[in-house]
Amino acid sequence: TMVWVGRFHATSKYWTSEYHHGQFLQTPITRPSVEEWEDESGPMPSHLTGLSIESERDLSSGRALNWAFSLGFAPKFVSHELEAFDVLNPESGHKLGVNTRFVFKPEVLRNNQFGVLLAWNDINVVSDSNPVLTDLDRIKQTTIGVFGDWRWRDWRLIANVTYFDNQMEHVDRDVHDKFALSYQQFEYELNESWTAFGRSDNGIDEDSSPYLRLLPAFIAHRNMLGARWDFRPFQSLTVELADTSAQGRERDHNSFKEIRFQWSGVFQ
Repeated sequence: TMVWVGRFHATSKYWTSEYHHGQFLQTPITRPSVEEWEDESGPMPSHLTGLSIESERDLSSGRALNWAFSLGFAPKFVSHELEAFDVLNPESGHKLGVNTRFVFKPEVLRNNQFGVLLAWNDINVVSDSNPVLTDLDRIKQTTIGVFGDWRWRDWRLIANVTYFDNQMEHVDRDVHDKFALSYQQFEYELNESWTAFGRSDNGIDEDSSPYLRLLPAFIAHRNMLGARWDFRPFQSLTVELADTSAQGRERDHNSFKEIRFQWSGVFQ
């Protein structure tokens, strides 16, 4: 059991709990859009400041159940993005966030796992930071997600679906916003050095979401293919090709093509 007091990654995000900032650990270069950091137009909090508890219990036949719970200050909405709590400015107008995660591992010594992610965040809005936010006071965000990470032989599938329920409280009215975001990533190990992969980021009702329109740089859709070459122990070269659409203003998307190259490594 681990108890953490201070600033930590939100426990209701699978990708963050699995890889943190370890770019070498994840196969692709990019993160799924729903898993992005706050300062990269992520749609949900990535960091809380407060108390976090995580524990794992062994079950029968080599199985295990992992759970995590966190309570603390959630980010606030400033300009075009969420902004995490600043420890050096404790009176900065942040409200409460509650996150939890439950994970079942069929075999404790393998990476296969399934889980449920739950979060409630009271997001304060700095109305004078952006004209679009002028009459918006706060956003009460509830998220419910499920995920799976499964390997069989040379194949791997990572999938997530997250449902968003945003209560956007304006000065003169409330706007109830509901949508879902998901991603499905396939990987295939050709041999010990080469891995081919692809991912699709998409959703339901996300194009008409008034909340996501506050995040114009949010990647609403991405269809991506790539390859990774582990040419030396703890060093790799990766390339990604993607057809991408950013949220943009209103219902207009900023669509573009991407090609990314990355070298990453671990030094011991």
